[in-house]
Amino acid sequence: MRVSRCVQPLFCALVVALLTGCGGASATPTAPSTATPCVQTTLLQGSASLPAYTADVESVTTTASGRLDVTFDWTSPASTMLVAVAQDPCSFDQLQAGSCKVLLNSSSPPKPLKGSVLSAAAGTYVLFFVNTTSAVESMSAQGVLSSGSCPAVSSLTTQTDETLRFEIQGARSGLLRP
Repeated sequence: MRVSRCVQPLFCALVVALLTGCGGASATPTAPSTATPCVQTTLLQGSASLPAYTADVESVTTTASGRLDVTFDWTSPASTMLVAVAQDPCSFDQLQAGSCKVLLNSSSPPKPLKGSVLSAAAGTYVLFFVNTTSAVESMSAQGVLSSGSCPAVSSLTTQTDETLRFEIQGARSGLLRP
């Protein structure tokens, strides 16, 4: 009996030491994730033949704010192409004159051109897809409004703040529309 009375306090001390070492009482609970789900709305998508020295002018309207992702591709890697996004109103002549509020302005290389307007408010935007070469190009373009936890478009093209200056013979509206 004497042995059990000596062992009992040691056993209790051991149990207390083990319980405090488990960290059960001091662990911080993990908060549930509050990330907003990714929502993407295609505003513009299509392909067309883009004549030499010509710009395609497309208008898109968003009803919500988000990131406006633009992708522009064409056939020949040797061709120099431009993409621009401006707030409406902005005609092709106004774009060339530098009198538009341009939010994205990028030229090739690389191919394809990809870029984003990070904080696009709800409203109307004008997208310009420009062929600055002497050859007709087959092109495809897409404009997507992304919100929530959507990943950024890959291979973002470097954006410049320079005014777009180029020799274009004309602009056409709605080449990408059916």
